[in-house]
Amino acid sequence: MDATEFQGEIAVVQLVVGVVQLVVGVWLTTVATRIASNQEQLMRTQIGNSVTDRMLEIDRMILEHPGVWKRLMDETRRVYSKADASTHYFDPAHSDAEARLRVKAIVYYQLNFFDELFVSISQNARLSKEFEFDDWQTYMRKRLLHPLFREVLEESPDIFGRMLVDFANRVWKQPPTEPLEPRVI
Repeated sequence: MDATEFQGEIAVVQLVVGVVQLVVGVWLTTVATRIASNQEQLMRTQIGNSVTDRMLEIDRMILEHPGVWKRLMDETRRVYSKADASTHYFDPAHSDAEARLRVKAIVYYQLNFFDELFVSISQNARLSKEFEFDDWQTYMRKRLLHPLFREVLEESPDIFGRMLVDFANRVWKQPPTEPLEPRVI
């Protein structure tokens, strides 16, 4: 075999190796894309399940403890001022502090749920659209206008995420368009 034939065979081998590399590269890219797509679908499913579970848990708490929910609704028109301690509902000096603590537990649970919504959905445009985050914001806005939600958030903002606290502050700066009614809370 002379040098020209040898170089020709080397060129053919290089071409075959190049084609194999290209095919393997395309295959690996396809596999990686499918894995990423499956992982994203799994993440969306997990977030959807978590949101549904939280909502069902809130519903369950309301059904199992209607008196606590009624107490929360009875306070819808309460006037609250962080500066005026006499307006603080969760003051432990109240004679019914234990019952008020149950109300506080429901408020905390819902605020933690809102925090989870901001962290898991709001930062991803696709998830935000898929889970209708704008509608969730409307729901949260109504809840945050309730004076007991405001009291908890204003007294302990450091235990909640910055996105929720910032959102709440924006809600409170805008006057409500209509009076807050217990039936819409």
